[in-house]
Amino acid sequence: MKPVFIEGIGIIFTRGRGLNKFEQALKDGWDEPTVSADGRKAYRVPKDALIDYNILKKVRRSDRFSRLAVFAACDAIHDSDLDIADLDQSSIGIIIATAFGPHATIFKVLDDIIDYGEKKVSPTTFANSIHNAAASYVASALGCTGPVMTTTQFYFSFQQALLLASSWLNEGRLKKVLVGIVDECSPAMEYICEEKLSVAHNGKMSPLSCLKRPKFVPGEGSAFFLVSQDSRKKKYGAFTEIDITGNSHGWTDVDLSIIGTNAMGGSEEVYKDILNKGIPVAAYSSIYGGFMTGNAFECAAAALMLKNQTQYASPNVDRTELWNVADKSKERELNQIQCISHNNTQKLVFIKMTK
Repeated sequence: MKPVFIEGIGIIFTRGRGLNKFEQALKDGWDEPTVSADGRKAYRVPKDALIDYNILKKVRRSDRFSRLAVFAACDAIHDSDLDIADLDQSSIGIIIATAFGPHATIFKVLDDIIDYGEKKVSPTTFANSIHNAAASYVASALGCTGPVMTTTQFYFSFQQALLLASSWLNEGRLKKVLVGIVDECSPAMEYICEEKLSVAHNGKMSPLSCLKRPKFVPGEGSAFFLVSQDSRKKKYGAFTEIDITGNSHGWTDVDLSIIGTNAMGGSEEVYKDILNKGIPVAAYSSIYGGFMTGNAFECAAAALMLKNQTQYASPNVDRTELWNVADKSKERELNQIQCISHNNTQKLVFIKMTK
């Protein structure tokens, strides 16, 4: 894999919209999740984070899922200082990764069929229930006419999207690719999580505990990266290697390992065997909640740390005797960081990022 350089990042999550909000969250550490009317805790995106009429007027028929994607994608372009009008608009591709897609809208369509019959379902609601709708809204809002794709997979969809983006750039099909994730936390998802997973009723996930049944708080959000193979444009370092494997222990030449503890992948005991005890380890999912595409947030954290040359403390640290835990924020030299996640078949994926 040739290096894929990051030109801009856009992010929207439980503490608001913008990379500055995410950076502040990494500095501040854990905070209480929001509580719904029925008492369920989750890390939800606040309503005021999705108010920007300059963007909304371009996607006024979109659902919440698509708006999460559009806001983060537009912010990634803005963060890069790129003026799309100065480029051939067909030279920018868009790839969105998601685990569950617009499931809230899908359930709404099904409810309408039950309540009103097939002939009276809203065509707009049905159109928004298509998994690729969010990517289409992003393309429309930005005026991009290059290839548009959505990758849907319970595990590793973001990593597959990165590999696809790298392939497009290697082939010379495009100059830049906007690649990102979006997943939302609907009441239905919260109910399913409460029934099937071990919900952390105190609102605290337990990263780095390597539990067979890890504590979980649902999360949601969207994160996008504008990437290219032009090293002159890089702002946050680069994605340099991606390894999906069943037996690797990762790279030993990195300065920090960030593990994805979203608790949807089942037992996290696998992390006990794969991490080098000499390399500092961190996990940040207790800041933004657990969801299957949350790996993109770990990569955003790594990109910020490589840019700022600052290691942020891992919040809610338990059982620090297992590893060399990054439990304090401090300035330090960071040249390479690996982001690690797993699925419930004990398969692992490693993303290496360099300064």
